Order: sequence, then C-alpha cells, then structure tokens
Amino acid sequence: MTRREAPRVGLVTSQMSLGGVDTFLFRLGRSLQDRGCHVEILTTEGDGPWFPLAQEKGLQARSITRSVLGGWIQPLKIARELGRADYDIVFVNHAKYAQAALGMLPDRVAVVPIVHNDLDFVYRVAAVNANAWNVAVCVSPGVLRKFTTAVPGRPSVCITCGVEVPEGRLAARKEDDKIRLVFIGRLEHAQKGVLMLPEIVRKCREQGANAELVVVGTGADEDRLRIGFRESGVEDSVTLLGGLRPEGIYNVLLESDILLMPSFFEGLGLVLLEAMACGCVPVASRLEGITDSVIDDGVDGCLPAVGDVDGFAHAITTLAVNTQRRRKMAAAARQKIAASFSVEIMGRAYWTLIRDLLAGRYPLARPRRTQWPDLPLILTWKDFLPTPCLSGLRSANKISRRLLGLARS
Repeated sequence: MTRREAPRVGLVTSQMSLGGVDTFLFRLGRSLQDRGCHVEILTTEGDGPWFPLAQEKGLQARSITRSVLGGWIQPLKIARELGRADYDIVFVNHAKYAQAALGMLPDRVAVVPIVHNDLDFVYRVAAVNANAWNVAVCVSPGVLRKFTTAVPGRPSVCITCGVEVPEGRLAARKEDDKIRLVFIGRLEHAQKGVLMLPEIVRKCREQGANAELVVVGTGADEDRLRIGFRESGVEDSVTLLGGLRPEGIYNVLLESDILLMPSFFEGLGLVLLEAMACGCVPVASRLEGITDSVIDDGVDGCLPAVGDVDGFAHAITTLAVNTQRRRKMAAAARQKIAASFSVEIMGRAYWTLIRDLLAGRYPLARPRRTQWPDLPLILTWKDFLPTPCLSGLRSANKISRRLLGLARS
C-alpha cells in the first residue's frame, strides 16, 4: 500500500553529460510521470551539458555542486538533500557520492542502484552499502549474472532499457550503391573500440563496398581517431558530427544502413536498441549475455568477435551486396524492439518494481542506522583535494592530451 497517491521518485546521477544514461533517465522519468509519479532528476557533481534538456522534456531537475572542500564531504550534502526531498524511491545511476550516502538515509526511503555497464568499477560502486539498498536493477542478463556473483545474498533483477520506435519514417534512406555506416558513442578506444573504425572502413572499401561512415560523439581519443582515418586513406569517406541531442541521433540512424558497435564491453548499449528501432542493422561485438541477448546473429544483426576487424568488414560487405537480406534484417530488428524493448515495456517494468517496493517486497537487510557506511571503498585521494585544485589538474590533463595528439600527427 502506497503512502500517497503520487509516489515521489528521485532519479540520481552524477551529471547530465551527453550519454546513454542521461537519455535513459529522460525516458524513464517521462514514463513514470505518465503513470502518476512525481519525478525529479538530481545530479550530484554539478549539472552537465544536457541538464537544461530535463526541463524541455517536462522533468524537474536539481543539481548539487561539488563542495569546495572536496568530494569527501559530498555524501553528507547528498544525504541531507535526499532527506529534504522526501522521496519514496531513489534510483541511483552510477553516482558514487550518492551511493556512499545511502547509509545515512531514513529506512522508509527505498533505494535502487541501476547497474548500467559491464565494468568492475561500475559493479564496485553499485555494491557499496549493499545492505543499505533494497534491490538492484541490471540492464542486461550478462550484467545481472556478474553483479549477483559480486554481491551474493542481495536481491537483483534485470530490466532492460527501452527506446522509442519511430513510425512511418524509414523512407529516409537513400537508394543508391552506397552503404551508409554510423558509429554513435563516446570516442574512447578502451571501451568503444573506436580506433578500429579506420581499418574497418579501409577493408570494406578494399573489398568493393562503397562505404561511408558518420561518427557521432566526442571523447578523449578523437584526435587519434582523426589521425587514423587520415593514415588509412579513408578520410574522404568519413564525417565527424560531434555530439548530438537525442532527437538528432534518431535522424542520423534513420538515414544509415548499418550501426558499427566494436565495443570491448557494454552494459547493453542503448544506441544498439535505438538503431534497431530505426531499421539500422547492427554489426556489434559479440558480448555474452549483453549484445547476444538482443541480436539474433544473422537474423536482425551480426555479431563478429570482439576485436575482429576482418569479421566486422566481412559482415558489412556481405550486407552491402545483398540489399534484400539487409532490408529483411532491418525489418526484423525493428519488429524485435517494438515487441520487447520499447519505452512502454520498460516503464511498465519499473512501475511494477515501484509498487513492489512500496508494498514492502524488498526489505532492507537491517536498519540503516545500525550499518557502518562504506565511504572508503570508493573515495580516492582526489576526493580529498579542494575543488579548485582538482579543476586545475583536469585542465592540465586535457591540455597534455591535446598536445600529445598534435605531436603524434
């Protein structure tokens, strides 16, 4: 039984900074509002470039700036703000200071960490104060399996992300001999494998595919990526668009034939679902329990092995010469997302979870006031630096990265 007609829900994240998590929060927030919840987004380390979009999408948002004394005091500020907001449910999205603050919240507040990525640090942050959260949500079967192994004895469920399925707009694709590829994501090789893109495009063109690539995103490896395109001789076939708003991403996907996703790891990959919803066939790294939980290889996408440049190129050239097969796969991909990965399906699953929490289905392991907070597990030496010092270090790091990129060129 709920305490009030409109449950108060807090969606907590570190910043709104041009990413899949932020897009997910916008969609989840609107979906929960449509079901009668009072929803607020709370950022715990400043606002970020996408913060103003929350209001545009009809969502309330507040920002907690990082204390000038350093990050070590941030959990205290966050606990105070969460208490004042009087939430019934708090969803924590990889916000380490909020995760560190959980032990200071009243027991009546249900807390749910959402595990968005298959990465040890993400698991470690979500596991902090494990007895002070009620249940965890994992975004794919693979992430659920690993997280439950990392945090035995605590309840976790799998709720995949949901995306909009555009209606009647697939005619945007041009009919010619070109195969239009797109990469969307953070330009960071360690996770996204972006430095394989130049070689993939080069091999496709060598094998006779008239391939063009659009790159959407920004990141630390952007300069190295530009150099790679130039050195591979495919610079004239590549367009880098920088970061785009969510609606701009859909426009690009609707004009593209194939999504490239050569990631080394993902939680699920929101852009994978978005591409399939738009009839853009995914060629993605086979990640057990993650990409293969969405893509049926050869039916609605292709799953070359992680790091297999030749496998990516072969899949692309095969689809390039067989237009009929590509169209069939695009239709199957779109149908799968509509049937299993829509915003409506996601919203319904979270609404069910909220009702279960309010009915007491996932009680705390023990009262929070009896628990010792896990602050040291995720705080580092940087958290004990005053904010002006940390900002200076970050600026120096950006300058050194750019100078290193120029030296390599």
